[in-house]
Order: sequence, then structure tokens, then C-alpha cells
Amino acid sequence: MEQKEFLSRMTRVEDQLKIQSLASQYCWIVDAGLDEKDESYINKLLGLFSDDAEVDYSQFGKYKGHEKIYYFFKDFVYTNFDSFRHYVRTSTLISVVQRLYQSFT
Repeated sequence: MEQKEFLSRMTRVEDQLKIQSLASQYCWIVDAGLDEKDESYINKLLGLFSDDAEVDYSQFGKYKGHEKIYYFFKDFVYTNFDSFRHYVRTSTLISVVQRLYQSFT
């Protein structure tokens, strides 16, 4: 494998891992915040988004910007849900690591 191709593949893998890590962090923060009913987790969650982020929670609506996302979680999610479970994130991360290992062996 040429060095240029290797660096390109490594960049793709690193980018993919960063995206999946971000998704895993999101899931953990949402789950932990609901378990503890602790609004400080919403601020941790907002740290994952850009200031002008727009999120689409399907039937629950679209929210743009930190303030609207914050109040969606505070006023809707934390009052209407007892917990979320985002178990799918763990299996996805394991799958990526296995593929990464296989691509270099």
C-alpha cells in the first residue's frame, strides 16, 4: 500500500471513529441525564453541538440553536420520559474497531 493511500485510509478511519464517538457520547449523556434527572447533563449535551445546530427529533419537532435544544430536553424530554436506552451505539463502535483491525491485518 502506498503511503498516500495509507494516509487517506487512516484519515477516513479517524473521521469515522470521531463521528461514532460523538454519537456514543450523545447517547451516554442523554441516558445518564434522564437516569439522574439532572439538568447539568443538558449542558454537557450542548457541548457536542455547534452553536447553530439544528436537530430533528421527528414527531417531537425540530430545534435550532442551543437555547431551543436545551428547553426541548428540560421541558419535554426530562418531564415525559423516565429513561432512554441507546444500546445500539456500543455494538456499532465494536464493529468499526473490528473492521479497522481486519483492514490492516
